[in-house]
Amino acid sequence: MTVAGWLRALAEAGTIATDSEEQRLPKTVLTIAVAGFIPLGLVWGLAYVVLGLRAAAAVPVAFSVLSAANLGASSGATDGRPPTGWER
Repeated sequence: MTVAGWLRALAEAGTIATDSEEQRLPKTVLTIAVAGFIPLGLVWGLAYVVLGLRAAAAVPVAFSVLSAANLGASSGATDGRPPTGWER
């Protein structure tokens, strides 16, 4: 898969086929922004570890891990509902 194809798949991860352009744009922007913050949070956490601040490193690393898990889970939602297993 090319970089353009990968970015397109990432941008469309949180959208569904019935979304209008007005609905699709904010979802796409948010998805790309969160995907960009994941590696930044890991680098931030690593910087804290290098400085010896392991407890402080937990916050940005946990944010990155949880954000990645959320993106992965939301990319499986194709009908506007959370993926199977999230029902109460």
